[in-house]
Amino acid sequence: MATDEVTGSQTATLGTEHTLATVNTAGTFVLKVDTSNLANDETLELRIKTKNDSGEAAAVLEFYASFTHAQTMVQKSSLAVVLSANDAAAFTLKQTGGTGRAFPWTIKKL
Repeated sequence: MATDEVTGSQTATLGTEHTLATVNTAGTFVLKVDTSNLANDETLELRIKTKNDSGEAAAVLEFYASFTHAQTMVQKSSLAVVLSANDAAAFTLKQTGGTGRAFPWTIKKL
């Protein structure tokens, strides 16, 4: 059964990549974002970046998705990302164009 690891709402500042949360516990996680506020000619980018404690120089992009214009199916879910005991994942959101919108989000632990 999935549980909410962390949840919130992010009002986007255009062109800024907002870190929604960083998770550093072992498990399998999915980012869910409500895109119902997205309007035509606006784009929302979602990312999940991972890094482990074993000396990785840079984060690895595990997931990227881009959504443009008003959405008919408003609930977006990422692919599942698996973290081991020494891993961390940053979940981010970036809006380009239009008016900065509020996006409710949840990181689910499966």
